[in-house]
Amino acid sequence: MNLNESRVRIYNLALTKLGVTERLTTYSDDTVEAGAFNAVWEQVLHEVLELGEWRCARRRVTLERDTDSIEGASQEEPVVITATAHTFLEGDLVKITDVAGMTELNDNTYMVRNVDTDDFELWDENGTVELDGSAFAAYVSGGTIWRVPNWNYAYMFKLPDDCMKVIEIESGETDWVEENNFLLTNYENDKLSILYIAYISDPTKFSPLLADCVATRLAGVCCMALSKSLEKQRVLDAEFAAILSLARGQDARWRSTPDAASTLITEV
Repeated sequence: MNLNESRVRIYNLALTKLGVTERLTTYSDDTVEAGAFNAVWEQVLHEVLELGEWRCARRRVTLERDTDSIEGASQEEPVVITATAHTFLEGDLVKITDVAGMTELNDNTYMVRNVDTDDFELWDENGTVELDGSAFAAYVSGGTIWRVPNWNYAYMFKLPDDCMKVIEIESGETDWVEENNFLLTNYENDKLSILYIAYISDPTKFSPLLADCVATRLAGVCCMALSKSLEKQRVLDAEFAAILSLARGQDARWRSTPDAASTLITEV
């Protein structure tokens, strides 16, 4: 079954749940129903994927700490760091290690200010005082610089672009949080393996329960626009909650057998 057939099948299942007898042949049909479903398709996928731990959407990956390499550091006030095509933004907090020569920079936290494409200034971590490097030793080579969260955590790892939510990180680490497409943690290794739920836009990859959940939620979101029935809306909301509960129960039973003792060491 191709992408069009899979999506149309979900649309037509949603129509059945709405009590509509007409059927779509493509998801781009010029009909009120296709237009309504297309308008909320992405929204519904995000919502449903975030609510479950769908087996077809589970992914394992090893992240690397969000870092850049230092290529130069000036002996002036403020210190200017050279890092070609760096990714730092105005106001980022950063930490530096492994600089040779200007070792005064190592193991301290600074705020990035006055950012250009290949360089930026270092200020104190409150962003109020320029870092005076005029008495520092001359920069020789090397150095790694990485973002640090504003408080409570020491390290940031960039999450995959398709990450909807993180389920677990390696070694049973529990002190972590997701913020702004980053995973924040005090885990000290340069690499970190995670298990997460990925955003799946291709309905050919959906499990039957996920497809049913999406169709039911699609029908519920579009119910008032297509049927104007508040009672049908209530029925669809209850049906969605029931299917979601079933899916979560199935997932929990599946995890308790093959996955309970696994460690997150394999990248997909």
